This record gives sequence, C-alpha cells and structure tokens, in this order.
Amino acid sequence: MLLGCARPGESADELARLTIGRRDQLLLALREKSLGPRLAAVAVCPKCREQLEFRLSTKNLTQHWPGQNPPAPEPGEMTSGEFHLRYRSPDSADLAESAVAKTPEEARAIILKRCLTEAKRREADIPIGDIPEEVISALEEQMSAEESGGEILIQLACPACQHTWPLAFDIVSFFYAEISALARRLLQEVHWLASTYGWSEKEILSISDIRRQFYLDRVI
Repeated sequence: MLLGCARPGESADELARLTIGRRDQLLLALREKSLGPRLAAVAVCPKCREQLEFRLSTKNLTQHWPGQNPPAPEPGEMTSGEFHLRYRSPDSADLAESAVAKTPEEARAIILKRCLTEAKRREADIPIGDIPEEVISALEEQMSAEESGGEILIQLACPACQHTWPLAFDIVSFFYAEISALARRLLQEVHWLASTYGWSEKEILSISDIRRQFYLDRVI
C-alpha cells in the first residue's frame, strides 16, 4: 500500500513480487524522502525489561546495500553433496502466506515450499521433506547472502544489565506505525482548530505546517 502511493505506475501484484530486500530498500527510500533520514526507535531488553531509546539513520541502515536500482536477482542454484536445488528469493506474497503459520517452523516450511522450485538427489526429483536439515540450512544462508537487505540486524546493548542482543529492524511495521501516529496527531490538530475557529477540515489541511502550528500554539 505504501509503495503503491509512491509508485502509481506499478500494480499491487507487481509490487508484491518484489523481493523482500528490494521492497525494504524502496520503503526506506520513501521514508527518507517523506519523513527525513533520522529514525527514533524504542526496544525492550529481553533480559531485564529495561526500555531503550535509540536513533538510527537511513544511511547507516542501507550502507551495505547496492544502488537505488539494482538488477532483479536471478533464480538461484545450489549444490551440496549429492543434492542440487533451484530456488527464488522470497517476496511479500510468500510472507503473507507464511503469516498464517502458528509456529516459526511452520512459517519456514511454507516459505521453503513456495521458493524452492526444484530439488534433486543424484539427478532424481525428491520431495522437500527428503532434503537433510544441513542442506536446508546451507540454502537459507546462501539465499540470505544473495538477497542484500533482506534482513537488517541492529546490535543493542542494555545499559542497565549489559545484556547484548541482535534486534531485527522491520521497515514495514516501523514506517506504518509512524504514519499511523502522524495521522492520529493530524486529526487531533484538526479537531482542536475546528473547535476553536470553526474552520472545516479541508480549510485546516490546506494551511501550511508552519501556519497551522502557529494557530495550535495559541489553542493548546
């Protein structure tokens, strides 16, 4: 939905078929253009439950990514011993299907089934269930390495208990939460100004941010 607003020339199906890394790269670029490069975040220490506040920048999050328009990844191949696998990178449709899973293991199996296009052992086709776990793990590592930006991990350290842990940063939920908060705040501002001055919502939203804040400072 967010990318559809910024890329009206592409259908929802086309955007859903973007790989996760490419999708998140575009969302971070959209976030930077709309709200700026700095991000304020909050995390809870999993050991002592201390709340941490920290700041990020879109530049730091994307410094190891390719350019703004990297080529689409080609279908991948991997050989491990007597096993040969063909696969593609996960996309948003794959994640949507896996979201109904009750456990991480079930979600993993759904994505693997959708993205693994061919599995052979000694040139003979085999079901996914016959692939050893060590081969599946090697496949996941190769897919992760090839899909730049598919996962962003932030190393955090708790100042209260010194516990350290990697935190996965999800631009989808982060950006959507920011927009939701901004929308609620804007509606509250409309309520205050409409109640005080009798202006319509359309009139209030047509005022520049600077002028609207001027009036809000005299209302609140």
